[in-house]
Order: sequence, then structure tokens, then C-alpha cells
Amino acid sequence: ARLRNGLEEIPGVTTHDLGRQRCAVVTAAVAGVGARDAMGQLSERGINVSTTVGNHHQLDTNLRNIHPLIRFSPHYYNTEDEIGRTLDAVAQIVR
Repeated sequence: ARLRNGLEEIPGVTTHDLGRQRCAVVTAAVAGVGARDAMGQLSERGINVSTTVGNHHQLDTNLRNIHPLIRFSPHYYNTEDEIGRTLDAVAQIVR
């Protein structure tokens, strides 16, 4: 929830997950920055993300025409500090 809420608070970042109950995985877009470019910039900062693939989401993101997206996949071993660093890095990319 911290990652999702933090991303939604960054101007220029839009999350694209639907549903009332959401898992830890967050898909998002950064205005003016392609998903692969954002992935590369995050990788340079030591943050691992992936991008969505249309064939994996044919009944969702393809129909909404929002591909590709950045896919953030935090896990139980990720710390609050790592979530904070990720949010800071995304905010820097937007600027």
C-alpha cells in the first residue's frame, strides 16, 4: 500500500491497477518517459522492475490501450527504506 499510495502522490505518475482488493504488484506509467526508459533509469539506481507485456494481459491492459507499463513487484523481504528509495527515484525520473 505504501508503494502504491506513494506512486499515486507523485505528479506525472499514474497507477493502472483495478479492483477493490489489490496485491502488492503495482503497474504504473510515468508521463513523458517510456516504460523501458524508466526501467533502465531505475536499474541504474539499483531498483529492479520489469515492464508489462501485452500478450500477458490481453483482457485488461491491452483493451485499455495502456501498454507498456512499469511493473513494481515488492516482496516480503523488501524494506521500508527500499520502498522509500524507489519512490524517490521515480520522483527524480519525473523531473
